[in-house]
Amino acid sequence: MFTLVSQLVCLSIISALEPTLAGFSSSQIELPWQQYFPPTKSHWKLPKSGRPERFRLGKGRFRVTHKGADIDCEFPPSTLILSNINWERADLGANGNLDIMYKTLGESREFAVIGRPKGSTLHFFGHSPLDRGLYRCMATALDPIAGRTVTVFQDVPFFPNFRWNARLCGHLKAQIA
Repeated sequence: MFTLVSQLVCLSIISALEPTLAGFSSSQIELPWQQYFPPTKSHWKLPKSGRPERFRLGKGRFRVTHKGADIDCEFPPSTLILSNINWERADLGANGNLDIMYKTLGESREFAVIGRPKGSTLHFFGHSPLDRGLYRCMATALDPIAGRTVTVFQDVPFFPNFRWNARLCGHLKAQIA
């Protein structure tokens, strides 16, 4: 059995003596460590961060009632949404998970996410000043022109006037009583 070194010596001797070996030149003979298949060329570059590109599509809105608050995001009808729409607190950075934030602060918060085909609503059952901030809804969508997945998002600034809402709720309670 020949070792790799002896194979190389034999190939170099044969290529020196015989310019072609069985119809192949020495440059066409592939050694064991060479790549047998040509490298594939990608037609589009991956983002440097490893995640799909992000595109802002529109701006959401919020509505405050005496029972709670709704934060809405609705993507354009032409958007091809591929995943569920997720919510995060964009102004908190990596700590944007609402469950963890409320548990850390010792607050009991109830909220629900209501999904629609092209949008979503984050509903707070009751609200407090802790809820004030910048909320972001995100989804994975298909870019029909490039044929690749992208992340689409909307930012919703949620900064209600709690003093005005307290007067409104007090006025409503006085009318009910």
